[in-house]
Amino acid sequence: MYRYRCGQCATTSPIVRTRVEMRHERDVHRRRVHGGHIPDGERLQRTVRHPAADRTAVVALVALVAVLFLSVLAGRIA
Repeated sequence: MYRYRCGQCATTSPIVRTRVEMRHERDVHRRRVHGGHIPDGERLQRTVRHPAADRTAVVALVALVAVLFLSVLAGRIA
C-alpha cells in the first residue's frame, strides 16, 4: 500500500495498492497544482495498514471466535 504526500500543499493522496498508482497520483497532482514542477517536501510513502483497520479481517475474526465459542458450548451440553 502506498500514498503520495505533497509537503507544499500539505495533502496526501488516498491509499493505493501499487507504486504505479502512487506515481500516477503524484504526476496528476504535479500537473494540476504545480504546473508539472516538483514541489518541495514531496514524499512517496509506503503505508502499513493495521489489521484492525481492515473491516473484512475484523468480521472474519469475530465469526471465527463465534464458531469456536459455539463449538465449546455444544461440547459441554452434549
